[in-house]
Amino acid sequence: MWKSSTIKGLTDAEARRSLSIGGNNLLPAPEQASFWDKYKENFDDPLIHILCVALGVIFVLAIAGYAELMEGGGIGLSIIISTLVATYSEYKNENSFRVLQEKASKIRTLCLRGVDGKKPTQIPIDFLVMEDVVILQGGDKVPADGELVAGSIMVDQSSLNGESVPVEKTARKGLNGDHKHGKEEKEDLESSHRVFRGSVVEEGEAMMKIDGLGKETVFGKLAIDLSSTDKRKQPLKMKLETLAQQIAQLSYAGAVLIAVSFLFKQFVMDNHFSLAETTAYLSKWGVVVHDIVTAVILAIIIVVCAVPEGLPTMIAVVLSLNMSRLLSNQVLVRHLLGIETSGCLEILFTDKTGTVTEGQFSPHAFIGTQLHSYANLDEIPGGLSSVLRFCIEASSSTVVRRDPVTDKLDFFGSNATDASLLKYLYKHGNTRSENVDDGSADCELRKLIIEMDRTHLDVHKEVRFTSKSKFSARSVRFAKGAYSFVNGHREAFRHFLDRKEGSSYQISIVRGAPEILLENCAHGMDSKGELILLDKFERDRIQATVNQLSSKGQRLVAIGATAEPLTDDAEIPRDCILLGVMCLIDKVRPNSIRCIEMAAQAGVQVVMVTGDKSETAVAVAKEIGLLGPHSITDVVINSHELRHMSDQKLAQILPRLAVVARALPSDKARLVTVAQHCGGRAGKVVGMTGDGINDSAALKKADVSFAMGHGAEVAKEASDIVILDNRLSSIISAILYGRTIFKTIRKFVMFQSTINLASTFIVFVGPFMGFDFPLTLIQLLWVNLVMDTLAALAFGGEPADPVFLMEPPLARDQPIISQRMWRSIVSNGLYIAFCSVTFLTWDPILSMFDRRISAELSPVDVADLDYKDTAKVEDVKDLRIQGGPVFLTAFFSFFIFVCTFNAFNVRTPKLNLWQNITKNKGFLVVIAAIFILQILFCQVGGALLRTVPLTLREWACLFIMSVMVVPFDLLRKILFEAEGVQQTRRYHEAALRTPNTPVKKLQIQLDNPVTETNDIKMD
Repeated sequence: MWKSSTIKGLTDAEARRSLSIGGNNLLPAPEQASFWDKYKENFDDPLIHILCVALGVIFVLAIAGYAELMEGGGIGLSIIISTLVATYSEYKNENSFRVLQEKASKIRTLCLRGVDGKKPTQIPIDFLVMEDVVILQGGDKVPADGELVAGSIMVDQSSLNGESVPVEKTARKGLNGDHKHGKEEKEDLESSHRVFRGSVVEEGEAMMKIDGLGKETVFGKLAIDLSSTDKRKQPLKMKLETLAQQIAQLSYAGAVLIAVSFLFKQFVMDNHFSLAETTAYLSKWGVVVHDIVTAVILAIIIVVCAVPEGLPTMIAVVLSLNMSRLLSNQVLVRHLLGIETSGCLEILFTDKTGTVTEGQFSPHAFIGTQLHSYANLDEIPGGLSSVLRFCIEASSSTVVRRDPVTDKLDFFGSNATDASLLKYLYKHGNTRSENVDDGSADCELRKLIIEMDRTHLDVHKEVRFTSKSKFSARSVRFAKGAYSFVNGHREAFRHFLDRKEGSSYQISIVRGAPEILLENCAHGMDSKGELILLDKFERDRIQATVNQLSSKGQRLVAIGATAEPLTDDAEIPRDCILLGVMCLIDKVRPNSIRCIEMAAQAGVQVVMVTGDKSETAVAVAKEIGLLGPHSITDVVINSHELRHMSDQKLAQILPRLAVVARALPSDKARLVTVAQHCGGRAGKVVGMTGDGINDSAALKKADVSFAMGHGAEVAKEASDIVILDNRLSSIISAILYGRTIFKTIRKFVMFQSTINLASTFIVFVGPFMGFDFPLTLIQLLWVNLVMDTLAALAFGGEPADPVFLMEPPLARDQPIISQRMWRSIVSNGLYIAFCSVTFLTWDPILSMFDRRISAELSPVDVADLDYKDTAKVEDVKDLRIQGGPVFLTAFFSFFIFVCTFNAFNVRTPKLNLWQNITKNKGFLVVIAAIFILQILFCQVGGALLRTVPLTLREWACLFIMSVMVVPFDLLRKILFEAEGVQQTRRYHEAALRTPNTPVKKLQIQLDNPVTETNDIKMD
């Protein structure tokens, strides 16, 4: 259509002028909450509300003389710090995500620009201007509002009006887009001549002139975003909600238990179980109120410590970091939880073309009706060669241009089949430019064809290819200028010039699946240009050759022609003459074989779903290892067999399914649905790749969907992840990073839960051992900040270890906390609690930090030690009974240190705690920062943290005692986790035993970060 059209777009100068007058095509950016707005939103947290109430109570009691004002100030400072940290993290991650999305998801469209306004140019849709002429083809998303000036298309306007039935849009005759519209007509979705931004071209080809941009489009006014309508709940979200409910229930129960036990101790035990003393105690209402408030504060402490508020921050950090890494590997994460879900994949339905293969068909040979093979056009005899040349050129909408810099031919527009057929004309040196005239017959013929196509060729009618009909057709008429060319080769075209329409001659060209054309062609053309009868024997002979070539993975396109016109019933015309079959090769990507192997090692079943014939699909499946002696999948079905198969039968064969051939888009959606309801109570976690409009339903149904970067925009909008380079290796990378993210979440939950168990136990038994506050409220809030926010940053940078691909995927309903994790949480939590209680009650440890009996202090120093640098939570007498501020400072530091050292234990299930630790430098930095900050706070914290400076000997003792949690956990792993440790070791050794394994090659790529233009290569 482009070549036959005389329509002219904007020149570069006109486009610049239009930009300055009418603006660009940008849609208004969604309103972004300011930092202050987000900060205020964080105060809506129920925990913050509780702390604010506690703060108010403390201030009231301080005014009454029952509490210290400093304690309230500490709570207020903790509230401000906590909300500031959460707000900053959320604000930064949101901005980072927006920048990455804008950078990686720019949509480009084809329009006419250049110095003469006729050059097809790919430009971002944001830079379209008024009166630009845009070329629309099947699969494109309309970038702006405008009037069709040429061609006809079927469009889906469901994003604008909810109607999924495609409607036909055609150009007005003789107006060239100059029709003036009123406001109502301009926004009339039922107009048969106007197209609107957000609608999708399902089939056809047309040119539109833009008259509405950005916010002035119907789409812009309605502010419709297709991606926002997809709100399905991801497996991780369900697991996190379940975990949050469990933690909340446990923390509330623990809070009530601790509050009641504390009041029992204060009311009864401290009064020696005497009714008279208890009555006297209750008469002091100020003391009673203070103790009740203290009990409430203790309950609040348990709730605050039990709820892992650092988990959302940690997830945001992990997703943001890994999203950046994946983008550098050509993987754009549109929905953040989609990347984690990919790590749980159990079955992946993937396209063949462009994903498993390179997606660039190249002509291999042309097979004539007498089964002669011709590697290039020059080998074909003159009669057949001329007709084949004409049929390929006349049935194509592709524009061929020579790049003046590289001197290579560029093919613009239409589809891969069009471009591949045209490449056959230029194969083996046939790349003469249309502007080159060397006097040869080949050059003369080419010039005449080009002249005919651009000036005198009239496309009378078209039948577009569909997956159901499996053929396309175009009826063309020749004006006088083209007749001279045909007349010059009249002998070759004599079979097609019998039908004359006025002063023009008509030829209908048909291309499609060989089996379809063979059923409808009674004659064929031999190498000399003569007709031969295609009886059953000849058709069977050709079909056998076609099947043999298909079994080698070649894509076959039969080409036929007739003088009969195309009819409205979209059927192949009668008396069609078969010219032959073009063999196209789509080479398998070199790394696809290793990717299939890695997927099998990861427990991910890969099913190739393709529209190709069974023979072609099987050949490719064997080449990449989906079928073969070492494969566990061996079932191949086609769309016809699938349609006649019950869901129960499909579920039975699904674990062995390898290939679905001749698949229709509706087949994909059914495969996803059946897979999600088999394989256990919760069903399988299903992934789907897609690139076409009709893939949207399957993409939306899948647990995680991958859209190809070359695909239709509507498919990208329906997806969770966009594979920018269309490669299977990028999907494997997404699976690896998804597993990494889930393991990181598990590490953080295990680390946090261990501390929660230990701190809850200590706070519970403390009052019964003579310590009203083994850790003060301010100290526990500091512990919470350290173990939540800083730990989130520490674990957030965990590297993607390819060994994770050796492990089986997690089931959809598998809990976040596994049995192994529970064993670690309980054992290490009780160990930390036991060591803490021992620290608080064992006299030898008390004597290590009691400077009153220490030789390091003189009697004068002891006399001067008046405990003035302590908070007035207890009086001086109580502090002396509890061991003094030095001892309590030591315990505070011991608890921080032992919990921090435990981070090394939960970071890996292996005995080698240092493995890959240098790949997460952030972990080492945060751990060091915790130690340094703790020492600084103790040295200068004073009354706020109830601490005093410690000596070097005291710090050394604390370090030795706290580090013992590491050998304890190693012993636990050896005694109780031997099987798990050995299994992890086997995974690692199997993966990295030889330098040529896929996992080893992937590890090498991860150790050497890739650029934005390269993916993880395993060639």
